[in-house]
Amino acid sequence: MDHFVLDVVILSELHQRPAARSVEDIVVYDYKKAAKTPLKPFMVETLTRIWDEQEETKRTSNQQVVELLERVERLEKGTWDKEGAVEKFGTS
Repeated sequence: MDHFVLDVVILSELHQRPAARSVEDIVVYDYKKAAKTPLKPFMVETLTRIWDEQEETKRTSNQQVVELLERVERLEKGTWDKEGAVEKFGTS
């Protein structure tokens, strides 16, 4: 394994949205040998651990989003989304 691909999303804290996306092909290069070189085992282990942690965080976050959307839907149905409800637009 002498390279890996990073798929990166850069988020804007100010605008609360993605600001840029980058795909990078990282090649491990030994300048003394003037050639590509394989990743060392500790590098592979670290990258694998980080990947696993990111995937677990993604699963957890997705579940939290689903639960939040379900709570919002229950709130809406319990308040203004009732059968026979009529929206009041006020007077003109």
